[in-house]
Amino acid sequence: MANRPSREQMPMPAHLASRACRRTGLLAVLTGLTTLLIGAPAIAQSSPGYPDRPVRMVIPFAPGGGTDVIGRMLAHALRAPLGQSVVVENKPGAAGAVGSMQVVQAAPDGYTLLFAPVGSLTISPNLPGAKASFDPLNDFSPIGLIASQPVLLVASAKLGVTDMKAMLALAAQRRLTYGTPGTGTELHLIGETFRQATRTDLTHVPYRGGGPAITDLIAGNIDLMVVVTSSILPHIRSGAVKPLVTTEKKRIDSLPDVPTTAEVGLAQVDGTASWGVLGPKGLPVSVLDRLQQALRAVASDTEFVGRVREAGASVMPLPANEFAQYLRRESDTWRKVIVAGGLRAD
Repeated sequence: MANRPSREQMPMPAHLASRACRRTGLLAVLTGLTTLLIGAPAIAQSSPGYPDRPVRMVIPFAPGGGTDVIGRMLAHALRAPLGQSVVVENKPGAAGAVGSMQVVQAAPDGYTLLFAPVGSLTISPNLPGAKASFDPLNDFSPIGLIASQPVLLVASAKLGVTDMKAMLALAAQRRLTYGTPGTGTELHLIGETFRQATRTDLTHVPYRGGGPAITDLIAGNIDLMVVVTSSILPHIRSGAVKPLVTTEKKRIDSLPDVPTTAEVGLAQVDGTASWGVLGPKGLPVSVLDRLQQALRAVASDTEFVGRVREAGASVMPLPANEFAQYLRRESDTWRKVIVAGGLRAD
């Protein structure tokens, strides 16, 4: 007798085979759906690229000054091209060195940036006795220069002078004080060149930012201030502050009645405040490119350009390589001024 096939060897009836096939197909579909559902959270949580969370922008001066005013405009404008909010943190102290050092020590991932005046980056490290312990040419990743604006010498309305001639006559009679955002800032050195050029006994009063200095100026606690237009224009317009002269080579459109230093016989006193964005040394190329793209977008944004202009400043973009060269030139220039004047930090 032939061996009878076992149950496992017997062919399956056609109707049962069809049902088994359907069950197998359904199981495969369910298995695939389960895999997709399990994998979905991982896909949703994966980073879509830089930036995938808010970016911190450190401003190394107190609120209310020119750096803070322009910096907050920039932070707001960067939201659209970056697709993330940019959170401003004011970290004043030591003429910008405190906030700058926080960025130097931050992780080079693009989530901590510095918005600072070129003066605070290139003067303090060259000033004997200053607390700056960073090298502006080697400790940062320059991202780009973004704006510049004129510098003014202004007087408190309480001083009772309205032009340079009257101010110099008063300075010949008694000692006058002038405020700046801090020792070692560009505005401090411009103030020093004013003092040297006019041979007056002006006493420097450093602050932790332009905002506090402006408050004291309006109150009459200091007589004069070397200041940028963006932070002082509202107070000039209100009459609380009187502009005496600008260090620009030509008159300012927003203040056409204010003479230049050259017009009052002080051509050797000049200077323009400018600001840039930097990150910690070692920013990845992809992050640096992304940030430069964002700055280019902001520089061509008519709303941002208009707001900066209303503040008395100008958008002046420079890419990373040109910004680095600009920092080097400014550092060399201010080093010579410091050595020639025998200047030290207070």
